[in-house]
Formats: sequence, C-alpha cells, structure tokens
Amino acid sequence: MRKIIILLGLALSLAMGCEQKTTSPEGTEAATEKPSDPETRKTEVVALMDSFHSTLKNKKANDFKNLLDPNGLYCGTDPTETHNRDTYAQEMAEFLNDPTIGTIAYTVDLRQIRVAEDGNSAVIVEQYKMDLVSPEIPWRLVSHAVKKDGVWILDFLSFTLVPTNAQQALINNALHSKA
Repeated sequence: MRKIIILLGLALSLAMGCEQKTTSPEGTEAATEKPSDPETRKTEVVALMDSFHSTLKNKKANDFKNLLDPNGLYCGTDPTETHNRDTYAQEMAEFLNDPTIGTIAYTVDLRQIRVAEDGNSAVIVEQYKMDLVSPEIPWRLVSHAVKKDGVWILDFLSFTLVPTNAQQALINNALHSKA
C-alpha cells in the first residue's frame, strides 16, 4: 500500500511539473496551457481548411461565415475586393446560393502549413484549379488561421490567380491588344 501511495505521489508531481508557469504582474505564479505538439496543431489546421473547402463545394453558405474571424480581412481576386467578415460572407452566400452556378469541384494540389511557435496561429498556402471559374490558371489561396477559445478560425484569406510565366506573357499581350 505504501508503494502505491509513493507511486501516486510521484505521478502527481510529474504531472504538475509539466504545466508551464508564468509570473503575473503581482508576482504570483499562474499556470498556462502548454501548447500541444506542432503535428497536432497542423492536423487541426488541416481539418479547418478541409472544412472550409467542403463548405464551398457543398454550397453551405450559412456555415461559411462561422469559419471566419469577425475582425478578419478577406480578399478576392479583383483588386477592389477587400472585405470584412460580414461583407465577405454575404458576397459568398450570394455566389453559393446562385442557382446558375453549377458544381463547384476542385482538388487542392498543394498545401503548405506553417504553425507559429506558440501553436496558436498558422499560415496556409494552397493551390488548385477550379474549372468553374478558371480552368487554365491555378488559384492560390493564402490564409492565416488563429486559435481562439480553443477553436481554429480564419482571420485572413487572399485568393489570387497564379498564371505561369508563359501564361502571364500571353495575358499581357491579350490585354495590350484590346487597349
């Protein structure tokens, strides 16, 4: 029985020792949550982005807004498209609810995620082709996600079209000839 009590005390000491401590301005110690390992956070961000793309593909306009930070910045492909969450969510709802829009289908071909050292934010770069809008030129989505109150949300999105260098020359020539 004495060995069990000693082992239990040792286990409790180890568990408390793993908790990070910070000192408050008053000089008292306060426990803070220790960030989970980077792979766990990366997996959580992957789930957020998969949910984002699923929401778009399945045209769930009502769910879309819930993935966005109220104080975020959201940029479309046009230079004039920089929006707050409410405006962006409204525009996306109009697009997703448009009955003339066909199937939204695409596969993310590239995804790179960099989780911050503190484990509470991440930069995400994704690339894909969306036949509905631009079958020849890939889209690049640059996002920033933050973990607030234990939930990952997007506080920045920037959609861009990324033509190859050869395509860029053709685009410039086509635009020049129309001018």
